Amino acid sequence: MTGPAEHAMPENRTRIRFWGPVAAMCLFAYIWMQDQAMIPHAATPMIRDLNATVNLLQVAVAVVSMVSASLYLTAGKLGDRYGMRRVFQIGVLLFGLGTLAAVVSPNMGAFIGGWSVVRGIASALMFPAGLALLVNHYDGQRRDVAFAAFAIAYPIGILVGPLLMGTSVTYLNWRVPFALDGVLVIFMLLLTRTMSETKRYPIVRLDRASVLLSILGAGGLVLGLVLAGQEIGGALPIALVVCGMGLLSLLLLLWRTRRLEASGCQPLLRSSLFQNRTFVTGWLTLGLAWVVGGAMLFVVPVFLQLSSGFDALHSAYTTSALSVGSICGGLASAWLLRHMAARRLMQGAMAMMAVGCAWLLLPMEPTATSSVFLLPLGVFGIGLGVVAAQALNVSLSGISPEEQGEATALNTTGQDICYGLGVAVFGSILISLALTTQALQVALVVMLVVVVGGLAIASFIPR
Repeated sequence: MTGPAEHAMPENRTRIRFWGPVAAMCLFAYIWMQDQAMIPHAATPMIRDLNATVNLLQVAVAVVSMVSASLYLTAGKLGDRYGMRRVFQIGVLLFGLGTLAAVVSPNMGAFIGGWSVVRGIASALMFPAGLALLVNHYDGQRRDVAFAAFAIAYPIGILVGPLLMGTSVTYLNWRVPFALDGVLVIFMLLLTRTMSETKRYPIVRLDRASVLLSILGAGGLVLGLVLAGQEIGGALPIALVVCGMGLLSLLLLLWRTRRLEASGCQPLLRSSLFQNRTFVTGWLTLGLAWVVGGAMLFVVPVFLQLSSGFDALHSAYTTSALSVGSICGGLASAWLLRHMAARRLMQGAMAMMAVGCAWLLLPMEPTATSSVFLLPLGVFGIGLGVVAAQALNVSLSGISPEEQGEATALNTTGQDICYGLGVAVFGSILISLALTTQALQVALVVMLVVVVGGLAIASFIPR
């Protein structure tokens, strides 16, 4: 791809136009994370108004990840063929429709169909295209600033979302934050006018068998995990079958990829990516961090509201410590990376996440107050903020230009699968053990094991 990244900022381009692409991506990341984070804080009114259950709220959050993860690789190829800006703009329009559906949904089925499915499709189009547009538009230090700003938008969404929803539930209505999202989507659409279109490759062809296998593989894994958490007779065997089909589909996709490469045809995903140690270790570290991050963002507020008796605003205040920590970690990460090796930085960040999990495992009363959660969540958040801000940068640092589109698509695929994984698995643990303090501790023990696994993988990141 070619574009203005190779040149200094043109003198005839205003600052707004120059920073417009990253502003659009920051708005997208903020809204995406805000909505994922605020739904658990509206558990009580949403269950009442939409005639839903806690399980269905879990499904609504997980389905977004399932749908988007299924389509990222395909969307990345569409961007190569038709232009990343065009694909991103289509995604913004669909994102707006999904937001509108959340505002007017009369029941949980409509909410899942609109907010979860439509916005999941939109996210699949926007994430790979948007990241490619940032790479195309910026270079050098400006690219570092752009990616840092994009990463920090996530914890800001995590911070604002629960507080916004908590205030809306307490004084207005849980639909108000979704209506405000619509206003931000309009600004996002206007900002796409500042984006320069990427080079199009009409010769790019989509291998239909690979597309189908990627959808069945990624979607099947997340769907199976969601089904495993449902309190329905016979759900577990079905979930195991679905997960098995998902894994089989991904294995077939790898086989199909190697066969296409051997015959000189274009695969959906180059197998050489998995031979790149820097990419693989950074990708896996980020994925495991988001498994635990997604779990913590869902499990803690649900536990506080439905077990400890916190109202939505009190729950949002308590979990805001995680968001503040993430923002601090993200802001400090660029400076830290200049003074220490990427491996040490990732190891330190994962260690802080482990400390946060272990701290929450200390004995607590069923009626524990906010003070018990604030410091552990803050420490956990600092570690998550560092990983979220720099692991993507680490994984892409060793990727050739022609592999960037596929690498960004694979990163976002893994991130969404892992986030949905965290919500599905750890939400299931909490719900299946009746939302007790012991259930929270079991979930935290498993989270700690996952974080330690991430710490071990980070040890293999090249110096």
